[in-house]
Amino acid sequence: MRRFSLDSLAVVGTLLASAFAVNVVGAQESPEAKAVFQDEIRVEVVDLLVSVVDSIGEPVRGLKAEDFEIYQDGEVVDLTFFSEEAHSEGPALGAASSGIIQQFSPHRMILVFDRVSLEKKARKRTLKGLETFLDSRLSPDTLVMVALAGGGIEVVQPFTDDLKKVKGALEAVNAVEFMGDTLRGQKRVFNRSMSNAHTVQSGVYTPGASSSSLGIEDGLGTMQADGYLGQINQMRDLEFNRIFSALVDLESIVRGTSGTTGRRDVVWIGEDLFIKPGIDSYGTFFEVFQRYSSKVNIEHPEIWASENELSQQFEAIARMCQGMGATVHVLDASDRNRYAQENEITKGWNTGVTPFPLGDQRNMTFRQDGARAQNLVEGGRFLASATGGASLSGSRDVDEFFDLLGAIIGGTYWLGYNPPGGLDGGLHDVTIGVKRKGLVIHSADRVPAETVHHRLADFAAAEMLLAQGENPLGFEVQAGKSEKRDDGKVVQTFRLILPTGSIRFSEDGDQRTARLSVAVVLMESDGEVKPPSVFLLPVSVPAERFKDGSKIASSFRLLLDESLQKVAVALRDELSGISGCQTLSIVAP
Repeated sequence: MRRFSLDSLAVVGTLLASAFAVNVVGAQESPEAKAVFQDEIRVEVVDLLVSVVDSIGEPVRGLKAEDFEIYQDGEVVDLTFFSEEAHSEGPALGAASSGIIQQFSPHRMILVFDRVSLEKKARKRTLKGLETFLDSRLSPDTLVMVALAGGGIEVVQPFTDDLKKVKGALEAVNAVEFMGDTLRGQKRVFNRSMSNAHTVQSGVYTPGASSSSLGIEDGLGTMQADGYLGQINQMRDLEFNRIFSALVDLESIVRGTSGTTGRRDVVWIGEDLFIKPGIDSYGTFFEVFQRYSSKVNIEHPEIWASENELSQQFEAIARMCQGMGATVHVLDASDRNRYAQENEITKGWNTGVTPFPLGDQRNMTFRQDGARAQNLVEGGRFLASATGGASLSGSRDVDEFFDLLGAIIGGTYWLGYNPPGGLDGGLHDVTIGVKRKGLVIHSADRVPAETVHHRLADFAAAEMLLAQGENPLGFEVQAGKSEKRDDGKVVQTFRLILPTGSIRFSEDGDQRTARLSVAVVLMESDGEVKPPSVFLLPVSVPAERFKDGSKIASSFRLLLDESLQKVAVALRDELSGISGCQTLSIVAP
């Protein structure tokens, strides 16, 4: 599967931040097909997804537009759109929207199980709580996907609103072999060995005692400290790669489901998303062996952890999720007592560092710089906080997590405003406040000012990465003839088969005309994915030849390399606002 590099995400807000790379050569039946760069059919509205809960975590409904206040990049903006999702028949303010909000858009939930880190007992406990959540808190029209992560994404169950299929997929997940028990057991044995070896060889040592008291009998302890430090460094490298791989899988699932309308919640179920890999084991090492710092290079934990941290990668993933409009919820399903362990590990060496408070984040559009995060469970909590999601760690009570998840989903509002600088496709800091006391907002702290064409491009790119086959428009894509040019490039013709029963054609004199936006993403034979092309494609048919229930063919041509392997085409019917996507594999001649 083709992956996007995390290194490229540091400046990513949406998939496209400036202009679309369009290589439209021409169009049959539609010679006026052209690139969309500015105001062709754009409406200047940014859509916000906001969840409101009360002080005990219950969803709050019945709020009005005047109860909210919005600041973009520190500047107050006025609401131009307001709707309480699933609890109101229409918007309380103007109906203008960027098209991202559509009435009756389905809510999508992606359940992702990390088979590398998750332990068997924690998995069973999570599945039990999840079953209760699905039966009692999930809206029946929610589309649910079940996936496995760890060395790539495996979709166990594509999006469905059939709860029986979802539960069947969860049974399949329960039967899959996970690696979490092995990893946890190895770390547990290693940490215990570290403490016991020092105690046996050197007796009980009180941290802070003078190193001048070291005697000949401590020579073996010095050797042990050096040996354990080497093992911890190796463990850190392995853990770094594990967490980095988990972030890449999260990127794949978010990108691979982007471009769709409605609320999208990614529930990441795993363990130990550290920003500072290995810090828990090194904390134990530092407490036990710091007496040998004059003989062995034992650094302060904050210095040691900074050598191989993941703060930039977590920041990049958070920005990507914000730009793609995904809310991430993280359930660290570990059953060990994290609170006691964190207090023990950080004792004495974290003075002056502001830690993440334990438990759920319940404050207004919480903003936290990844560099300030400390250790253990802060990575998952940071992702959830940055995107407006729920998080739980260090507790066996998974029901607490699912209760908060249900409250966040149940208290959803859509807000819209006109951005001062227009829809520029970039990410902007947004602070949302609620004027009533005792209420808590969950929302992303950055949102994209994207057009419907950015979203359509995301839709096509997502289909290339993780095929969903969502095509309510029912159109087909076919490869037509190709013409090779002298410069080695190929002009490839593509045919769109458009059903009149699902695509709207308006009366235009003696013509019937459909107004379509098209996004095309190409994959070459080496797996490289090209930037999306986006253009308008009006399709006109003489009125006397138009029949309901028939199919109409339209063509366009693209200039491309000879090594094309696959193409994804996303179509948006501008008259109905409905989008669909199809992929086509290209057979080499």
